[in-house]
Order: sequence, then C-alpha cells, then structure tokens
Amino acid sequence: MNILFKKIISISIILVIVFSNSTFTQVLLNEQRGKDKDLELTYVNFLKSPSNICNGELVIMGDSYGLLLCEYSDKSFNYIVHQGYDVLKIFKEFLPLIKHNSYRYAFIILGPNDFFQQTELKTFKEILRNIIVDLKIKGIQLIVTDYCDPDYRSSIIKPYLLFSKKCSDYDAIIKELIDEESLLYVPMKDLLNVYGWIEKDFVHPNEKLYNPLIDRVESIVSNHKINFG
Repeated sequence: MNILFKKIISISIILVIVFSNSTFTQVLLNEQRGKDKDLELTYVNFLKSPSNICNGELVIMGDSYGLLLCEYSDKSFNYIVHQGYDVLKIFKEFLPLIKHNSYRYAFIILGPNDFFQQTELKTFKEILRNIIVDLKIKGIQLIVTDYCDPDYRSSIIKPYLLFSKKCSDYDAIIKELIDEESLLYVPMKDLLNVYGWIEKDFVHPNEKLYNPLIDRVESIVSNHKINFG
C-alpha cells in the first residue's frame, strides 16, 4: 500500500467525525470593520470572482488571525474563518466545505490557539498534515506562514512563558511540513516585528500588518504559476 493511499484512508476515517454545531454566515468582513464579531459564527465568502486576487483561485482559512486579515485587507478574496479555532476544528469544519478543484491555492494563517490549549505536538502535526493531504486530493496547493508568539511583555501574557510547549515548537512543525509536503511559505514574523500587536490586545497582529501579508501571498501565487503553470 503506497503512502498516498494510506493518507487517503487516514483522511477518510477522520472525516467520519461529526461536524461542529457552528452557524455559517456569508458576509464581507472588510465591510464589518470595527464591529463586534460573533464567536459562534463561521464567516464564509465563497463568491468567486475574477476581480478577486489571484484571479479567484485562492481561499483563505484561519482563526481570528484569518478573520482579521479578511477584515482589514483592502483586497477581495474568498475565505472561511472562525475566531478561536484550533487546527482540529478547522479540519473538521472547513475542509468538507471546500470542493474538489474549487481553488488552486489555500492560505492558512493560525494564531496561537493550539499553543494556549497546549495541543500535543504530535497531534498538531498529524492534523495539519491531514489538512494538507485533503487539500492535495482536491487539487489545492497549501500556503503557510509563521506560527507567532503573543506579546510576552504584557503581564497578562507573561505567565504563558511557563508553558512546556512553546509557540516555537508549533512553528518548527510547520517548517518541517513545508519540506515534507512541498508547501509554499510566506514569512510573517518580520511584519509582526515592524507593526506589533493591536493596542492592549497582546495576541493579535496590528491591522496594518495584513495588507503587506496578503501582498506576499499574492506574489508567491503569481511566482508559482509562472514557474510551474
């Protein structure tokens, strides 16, 4: 039994898990700037259009980091995001909604929810690999970015420095999977160093970070299409 077939079997078994009870709402997040978001809602925009970046061939996936990217970016694209989600919830809920060959690229951006929950590193890597394999089966190339620390200068966040599993451990797993699964990568840590976090938030990147980040995603997609068709 070859490796790909084993992965397909693994992904099929896991998909038997019942979906979460989240409610979906199709809204344009960049028209909701400054408004409170419902923690129970999954925000979805699947209205593909040639006016979207990457000619509509890209979908954004993520937790609150993804939501803020979609809210504060000045560009249009498709997305499925939910505040507070870890990789397991993303896998269980988001992946079944993405159809075969519906996109050529997916960009996943993750805040430190798995870090805060201290998800086992082996589990984190297994679930993230399942996300990668599911997308590959659907003809979609995954793009990843850094797994960033919160702002430990805050007295609220500083106790998390005592956690046994560090953000750097989760980031290392992402970097391993870039090599193992031939993922595309855009850096974000340097942008976080420039723009910092939302004032009095200490976890979420400043809103000014997201346009430069999505520009990098758009650039890597363009370069990939030029080099590989």
